[in-house]
Amino acid sequence: MAMSIASDPVILPCGTDLDQVWTRLDRIAAETHMGHCPHCQVAAGSLRTLRQATGQLIAQPPAPPPDLTGRIMAVVRAELRRGRNLPLPTRSHTATISEYALAAVLRYVTDHGGELVARGCKIAPVPDRPGHLRVRLGVTVPYGSDPAPALARLRQRILRAADAHVGLTLDVLDIVVEDVYPTTPGQRADR
Repeated sequence: MAMSIASDPVILPCGTDLDQVWTRLDRIAAETHMGHCPHCQVAAGSLRTLRQATGQLIAQPPAPPPDLTGRIMAVVRAELRRGRNLPLPTRSHTATISEYALAAVLRYVTDHGGELVARGCKIAPVPDRPGHLRVRLGVTVPYGSDPAPALARLRQRILRAADAHVGLTLDVLDIVVEDVYPTTPGQRADR
C-alpha cells in the first residue's frame, strides 16, 4: 500500500522517501539501510503508531450521537404535519407547496390583518385543476361586533395572498366563524 501525504515526496534527512518506509514497514528490520538508520527507524515507529491508531478507529463502530433518535423523530413529525404536497401552477407542474405551509400562510394573513383570529384551516385540491384549491378557514371574532366587514376584508386579503405570494387560485374559500372572544382590552382568543 503506497502512502501519499502530499504531492511532493517527503524525503527523510538520510535521503529515503517516506513512501518507501511505509511500503516496507513490516520488512524494515531485514532492509540493510532502513534496518539500521535512526531516521528510518523513527519514521517507521511513527508510521506503526499511526497504523495501529487507524486500525483501532476502524475496528470501533462509531457511536451514534445521543440526540439522534430525537432528531429523526423531529423530521418524521415535520413530514407528517406537512400534509400532502399541492402542485403549483408551473409549466412543468413539478413545483409543490405543502398543505401545512399554505395553511400557515393563510393563518398568518388572518392573524395579522385585524381583529379576527385563525382557528383552523383545511385545504383540498380541486381535482384535475393544478393550482386550484378549496379552503375552509375557521376564525374567532370579537364579541359584540359586526364581523361582516372584517370577514369581507379577510376574504380579499386571503385571495390576494394566495395568488400573489403562493401562486394558487382559491376556487372555494369558506370562512366559518367558530368562536367569539371577549372584547375586554388586553384579552384576545388564542388559537
